[in-house]
Amino acid sequence: MNNIPDKVKTELQKHADEKVRISSQRFFKEEINTYGVKTPVVHKLSKELYKAFNFNTKQELFDACELLWQSGYFEAAIVACNWSYYINKQYEPADFETFERWISKYVDNWATCDTLCNHTVGAIV
Repeated sequence: MNNIPDKVKTELQKHADEKVRISSQRFFKEEINTYGVKTPVVHKLSKELYKAFNFNTKQELFDACELLWQSGYFEAAIVACNWSYYINKQYEPADFETFERWISKYVDNWATCDTLCNHTVGAIV
């Protein structure tokens, strides 16, 4: 499980672009950690990596998402948001605690807030 963030980081870094990294910062009032990967590419990688990891349980996927959030990188957080949303048909009321924890501990900009809340949290509500 601990190697998932490293593999995600490696894939994101393959698509990193310094111009995109600098440009991305202009959209945020606060400083963000970003590799400089365009959002459509992050979404494409999210799907590919999700299929490649073939998570066995919802908890395994949530644990992987937690590790991605902990990385502190914008693109890794978007991958975590996407992965958690992919399994929205499996949500149970108790999962709301996980999403609340992610919001309180990790969401620190409007883009991760929008992605997590509009999709993952929106689906459970």
